[in-house]
Amino acid sequence: MRTTNNYNHLKQITNCKFIPLNDKKQPLAKGWQTSTEQFELDTHSVGLVCGKLSDGVEVIDFDLKYDITGDLIKRFNSILNKEDATIYPLLTIQKTKNGGFHYIYRCKYFEGNLKLAQRHATIEEIENGDKIKVLIETRGEGGQIAVHPSPGYEMVQGGLDNIQLIRVDQRMLLHNIARRFNEVFKEVTEYKKTEQIKIKGLASWEDYDNRGDVIGLLQSHGWSIVETRGTKTFFLRPGSTDAKTSGNYDSSLNLFSVFTTSSIFDPERGYKPSAVYAMLECNGDFQTSARKLMAEGYGEKDTNKTISVQPEPLTITTKVNIQPDNRDYLVKREDYYKNIMKWRDGKYEMGLDTGYPEIDKHFRFKQGNLVIINGFDNVGKSVMIWYMALLSSIRHNWKWLIYTAENDEFSFFRKMIELYWCMEIQGMPDNMINEALEFLEKHFIVIKSDKEMYNYKDILAIAENELQHSKYHSLLIDPYNALDITLNPKAGLNTHEYHYRAISEIKLFTKMHKLSIYINMHVVSSAGRGFGKGDIPAPGKSDTEGGNKFANKADEFITIHRLVGNIEAYNITELHIRKVKETETGGQVTPFENPVKLRSRKGVVGFEDMDGYSFIAYLRGSQNMPESLKSSVITLQEAMNRPTPTYQREQLDFEDEDGDGVPDVDNPFRF
Repeated sequence: MRTTNNYNHLKQITNCKFIPLNDKKQPLAKGWQTSTEQFELDTHSVGLVCGKLSDGVEVIDFDLKYDITGDLIKRFNSILNKEDATIYPLLTIQKTKNGGFHYIYRCKYFEGNLKLAQRHATIEEIENGDKIKVLIETRGEGGQIAVHPSPGYEMVQGGLDNIQLIRVDQRMLLHNIARRFNEVFKEVTEYKKTEQIKIKGLASWEDYDNRGDVIGLLQSHGWSIVETRGTKTFFLRPGSTDAKTSGNYDSSLNLFSVFTTSSIFDPERGYKPSAVYAMLECNGDFQTSARKLMAEGYGEKDTNKTISVQPEPLTITTKVNIQPDNRDYLVKREDYYKNIMKWRDGKYEMGLDTGYPEIDKHFRFKQGNLVIINGFDNVGKSVMIWYMALLSSIRHNWKWLIYTAENDEFSFFRKMIELYWCMEIQGMPDNMINEALEFLEKHFIVIKSDKEMYNYKDILAIAENELQHSKYHSLLIDPYNALDITLNPKAGLNTHEYHYRAISEIKLFTKMHKLSIYINMHVVSSAGRGFGKGDIPAPGKSDTEGGNKFANKADEFITIHRLVGNIEAYNITELHIRKVKETETGGQVTPFENPVKLRSRKGVVGFEDMDGYSFIAYLRGSQNMPESLKSSVITLQEAMNRPTPTYQREQLDFEDEDGDGVPDVDNPFRF
């Protein structure tokens, strides 16, 4: 549709190149990317040519019709004004007819069109044939945009006759902020060759992936460790190089990747330990590597079965956007200075006591920690964990979210009532039951376990939702092994990788929400051979079903053990504290042969130490209190009447009047 709109005034802007557009924003002039000719503009719309022809004009295009969050532009502006408040006033800004925005500027350095931020399509969009939606992109050399006064376009700030020149570093900052909203990353894929090999159950390369020493292997081939940071160990390749690092092994992903092109490994590909072995020991021959690993004792031999193995590709997603002027991945003083001062002044928060002096020497209740518990079946792991949870609620008013898949709600509350009163429920009067339930229902939120078989993501989603309704301090998953594990072959994850990802996400959840998570774990069947027939030792961390990955991620690790076949010691529960990550806030590992021991007595529900002391029994008035506890003890009634501590999130270090968690933007163009 042609119009008689008058755009002649744009011709007076000599440092911009304008072209005629149709009603679909398509150029009507041939050769517009390179022609210096001045075109007639009495058309439906007018476009601004970007790049060299307009003296270095570049545009950041926000396509907000694909913004499912509804606040992308507000968050962009908030970040921009926080990091460099001088840039925003320099921008020429127009609103598009689809509700998006164009941020227009000039720069001495410009490029062609770039996609800065994308997202994956929703289910509905996928059904319509879409896979990716572009949220933010640039229009540079070879690109153009429709501009005001084209129909539907509105100038919000500045004008086309005064597009400002910004510095190269300012342009880079604009681009880097936009990239923070990107959800689609380059995928790095590793494939193994199809192999014909005789195996039973666990293949040799899979076994090596689980327990092989890939760090030692790399070192034996001349790769030297530069530093260890979090889950990553950084290496420098053998030979002469000016680089600081050449690659890293990420224990959370169980992958080795390189940054250099001067090695046997391909840059930016992920190598599992078995693949590293194949490359270094067998020159990349996976078939030879599989046989060599089997000869070294990995995997299980079986001459009766031959299979063809074609593992699914392993997909790695790049999560960090590395840019020269964006170094948010580095620790700054403000990240740790407060805690340094707290520690100096003796104000650093110590772990909370249990009410049992002997336990307190080795274990404390700490907010935001991941606690892994393992032990054989039928030693009373669940009851001991419930008892510890009850102690935290009585002494410190802790509230718990409970998922106990192998026990129904009746079994849980019945046992907790008995632990509360230190007596069996048979013959207990109504008023005692109701008093106990009043306390328990205030301090324990129980997830139904008879409706669905949840996976770990389900539990975390429930936990996050419950934080919006009821503030609590700790989550119990009892046991982890009862969670649903459904592997999607297309995801490229084996069981080992699945569990590593699961425990990594659970650990991250504790830190994000300052929530303690206790996880009860089964042990491998081989560790329990002979259990119940004699005085076999307690299982170790490595005996946990799923391997050492759980112990590696834990802040504390506890083994609960009982000599169920010993007629003299069957009623003594041992607490082996295997790991205490932060001893400065309380706790230490128990000697191997000297665990903490608690005893149960016939007719008395609960636990007492080997001197006959029980904290809850003391509260019932039937025992004396150790002198070490008298200064801090509270009664049950005091615990019930004391207000529940509020759930503490990090304080915002910026103004946030609307309470959306996003810094307010102090400029005339607010969203």
